[in-house]
Amino acid sequence: MNRIIRRFFPKGTNFDNVSAAEVAEVEEWLANYPRRILGWKTPQMLYDEYMTVAV
Repeated sequence: MNRIIRRFFPKGTNFDNVSAAEVAEVEEWLANYPRRILGWKTPQMLYDEYMTVAV
């Protein structure tokens, strides 16, 4: 995950200069990024499936 996050925030980034909106945008992107380890599903898709079954 660090490698992916570093695409947006390179090492040494001063997070005092990063807005909450920028962080939220990266969080949204990561949640909707398909991953091979998840069978090419996104974390958001798996979360939604879990919540549907758990309720």
